[in-house]
Amino acid sequence: MMELKFRAWIKSKGKMELVTRIKFRGERPTAIWTKGQQYAIEPLSDFVLMQFTGLKDRNEIEIYNGDIVKSEISEKTGAVSWKNDDGRWTVGESEETDGDYLSPIYKYKVIGNVFENKDLLK
Repeated sequence: MMELKFRAWIKSKGKMELVTRIKFRGERPTAIWTKGQQYAIEPLSDFVLMQFTGLKDRNEIEIYNGDIVKSEISEKTGAVSWKNDDGRWTVGESEETDGDYLSPIYKYKVIGNVFENKDLLK
């Protein structure tokens, strides 16, 4: 069974934090906790929650939604995202093209994320 984990990009602080706890009111998150720090999620637009894919790269680094990975087979670089229509994680998905399936069979290397390293996607 996949371990359910999250991290958050905190826009106002410009940093990524591992999330240790999330508090909900109904379906809406109202607060998150990171290592020793509690944040009220107001405004909600200041936080971007990213889910762990259940996979690690070749260096045992956990791969999260929003990570930028490079395939060691195809040499392609792309951002990891969830595709609801297919119920799968993809790499390099965009409006113009379907992404590659993020699979434990293939080897990837995490080289950044879409918040701190957007230039890697150009």
